[in-house]
Amino acid sequence: MKTKCILVLLILVFFSVSLLSAGGGQQSRPSAADGRVTLTYWTGIGNKIMETAQSWAEITCWPYIADRFNVDLQFIHPAFGQETEAFNLLLASRTLPDIIWSNWGNFQGAGPARAISDGIIIDLTDLMKDHAPNYLALLDANPEWRRQAVTDDGVHSRFPYIYQTRLANSFIGFQIRQDWLNKLNLSMPTNINEWHAVLTAFKNNDPNGNGLADEIPFSPSMQHNQAGLSSLAAFRLAFGLSFHFNSFYLDANRRVQYTYLQPAYREYLETMRRWYAEGLIDSEFITNDNRVLTAQMTSNQVGATYAGYGMGFLGNWTSIMHQRGETDFFLVGTPFPRARDGINRGFSDLFVLPVGAAISTSCRNAARAVQMLDFGYSPEGHLVLNFGPDQTVFSIVNGQPQYRMEDIITNNPGLAVDSVLLRYGMAAQGGAPFVQDQAYSELVVSMFPGQRIAADNYMQADISWQIPPISPTSSEAAELSAIVTEANTLMAEFESRFILGLESMSNLDSRIAALRNMNINRAIQIMQTAVDRYYRR
Repeated sequence: MKTKCILVLLILVFFSVSLLSAGGGQQSRPSAADGRVTLTYWTGIGNKIMETAQSWAEITCWPYIADRFNVDLQFIHPAFGQETEAFNLLLASRTLPDIIWSNWGNFQGAGPARAISDGIIIDLTDLMKDHAPNYLALLDANPEWRRQAVTDDGVHSRFPYIYQTRLANSFIGFQIRQDWLNKLNLSMPTNINEWHAVLTAFKNNDPNGNGLADEIPFSPSMQHNQAGLSSLAAFRLAFGLSFHFNSFYLDANRRVQYTYLQPAYREYLETMRRWYAEGLIDSEFITNDNRVLTAQMTSNQVGATYAGYGMGFLGNWTSIMHQRGETDFFLVGTPFPRARDGINRGFSDLFVLPVGAAISTSCRNAARAVQMLDFGYSPEGHLVLNFGPDQTVFSIVNGQPQYRMEDIITNNPGLAVDSVLLRYGMAAQGGAPFVQDQAYSELVVSMFPGQRIAADNYMQADISWQIPPISPTSSEAAELSAIVTEANTLMAEFESRFILGLESMSNLDSRIAALRNMNINRAIQIMQTAVDRYYRR
């Protein structure tokens, strides 16, 4: 009772000034007369949670939610790393749990509409009107979120995980050793020519100071690995091209373009080949993985990369180096390189992610499940799912939640901050039906100065080129997949071999001719049709 009273007071303070108050609808709450029901919830456990818990049921927010809605909530977690295989087996068995968390936006290449038509999950549109006032009010207050959340026909299929701001979803980009720049009296590179000059200086001027020519100017991560090309392909952005979304992108008029057909693609290839020949790119970038990159970075060898700024990459490397006493190590996120048209194209995730909690056709208590899942988007649910049902790890300061870092660290010696937070709420893991509070993003970028610099730079990038979360029809998806899979295999092989010096540019014309024979123009047409439908939502 004491916990609930404190939480009510916190809600009144927080949402009297919060923008999320626009999403606060009036939700009915099951009474004892409604009876207690059992709901099964299938979801991956998450890499961070599995370090300290065997089930989501051990995180205090979930028992609180279950009791609030008079539910016996039973979590089913597939083996970590085998979620995709387990999901496929689950569908094949047709023995479905009540709630299924998955990437419905990419279901069978056709999105959630296909999962509904196949009888896997139910259309939630009417149920949400009756039982999900908080979620619907939130979408009404954020029209772009609504567009990302529904199908082309306006159907609601899931309760998604939502990023609140660009700070939360702009977490990956180029990174560079600012201490090396300072040592060599160099400025932060802002375009492809400046990048070449800086990487050349890293190679030739011994910035790590060990007297050996062992520097690796640029070593890409495997984040955003597209068909084995690693994140080196992110340099395509500096040429106005795409390295993501199967190499499709939107031009300034929202017309779909295909990277491999553009004249600028030749210039990108020639640039990367020259850099590789000059020793500016890790010679083993095709076969390296992120463990190799971590070893290189923490051996003081790598000058620049493309990776996330969180504790898996930039934050982790900085922590390791500082713990060793090498506090001069200063890795920061750079602006995305400016293309000739003056645009800094970068990458940012969606606000409303394609993953979400859907209700299966086997669920006998769908209305109760909708009520429970809607809770995460309410004022109370926002605090409970982000921070936990009491004030153990947070306080309200000036109307906003803030982590009590001194208490978190002092009361949990030797335990990682995320592990502490995940005893109570889900913000540090994500992957659940709620809006991640900006307080967690602020926490992440406050660990080391390089992370804040990264976030500030990444948020400034132009993302209008990105393909939105389209929903091809089943027939479109099948046709598109057949074309794109073959095309990507053909071009990824050529690109890697060309950069390594094993292919001639004269072979590009024959590859482009092969693309046209594969009917790549039909793929572009399908993409355009789906994009047009998306913007009519």
